[in-house]
Amino acid sequence: MHLRGQRQGDGSILVTWIRRTRAAAGDSWVLAEVPLGEEREEYEIEILDGGGAVLRAITGLTTPAVTYTAAMMAGDFGGPVASLRARVFQIGALGRGAALDAVIQT
Repeated sequence: MHLRGQRQGDGSILVTWIRRTRAAAGDSWVLAEVPLGEEREEYEIEILDGGGAVLRAITGLTTPAVTYTAAMMAGDFGGPVASLRARVFQIGALGRGAALDAVIQT
């Protein structure tokens, strides 16, 4: 998964990522997107503070994207942030997959 963030005109941050797969055909160099390899597509994202504590968890996401609103930012950090640390989990039949933990520059 590659984690990206893009500041929106309303001050929110659109956070996107590329899903992983557990499917055997997922190691292809010709596919634009890897096969899901699960019954359904689901993700969880955690917003972290500088020390790694979870400030906010967003669950039940069915697409590889979430909007971190200006209101959420104000509640978590007191206002806009220039960078954001997030941890994304893809959920599958075996539970949470390995976390992608990254700092997003916006």
